[in-house]
Amino acid sequence: MPGRGHENGVPVIKVKDIMGGRILQNGLLLTDPRIDRQYRRSRLHSGDLLVTIRGTTGRVAVVPPELDGANITQDTARVRLAPGYSRRFFNFLLQSPALQDQISLHTIGQAVKGINIDDIKRLLVIIPSPEEQEAIADGLEAIDASIHISQDQLLKLQLTKTGLMQDLLTGKRRVSSLLSQPSEAVA
Repeated sequence: MPGRGHENGVPVIKVKDIMGGRILQNGLLLTDPRIDRQYRRSRLHSGDLLVTIRGTTGRVAVVPPELDGANITQDTARVRLAPGYSRRFFNFLLQSPALQDQISLHTIGQAVKGINIDDIKRLLVIIPSPEEQEAIADGLEAIDASIHISQDQLLKLQLTKTGLMQDLLTGKRRVSSLLSQPSEAVA
């Protein structure tokens, strides 16, 4: 019950704020600190894992340092790992197709879909040694960074194409000089 918002209040993370393995921090609801005090049990610590359990189930994110002390709604489960387990590894693991399939399998409901926290606790996973967890997380983070760079480059190219198409269609750019040039034979 986070309320309707409170200037300089405590951030509350909802399902809609968790996208693509991250918490979208623009537009987080800020709740009244008096309301937050009633829900101390659901306060977050930097490094906690979040898994959405109502509505859109299976979204996962790690709580960044700037959201330490934030809160969550009942539609999100907090996973706090014991020492010796890699948050980075479990973040990727929970987003893997194998675990997402298990989450889907245990998600029930028609109007509002959901998964019970007990079912989250019973997900079947293979846990490598701490060293292997870190090595796997390092490799996956490198791949993830490469994907994000490629996506950014693709977006820039798409925006450039859209701009050029607009310039061509409105006549801002002329191509008539290209039409008078002889075409080269394609081998």
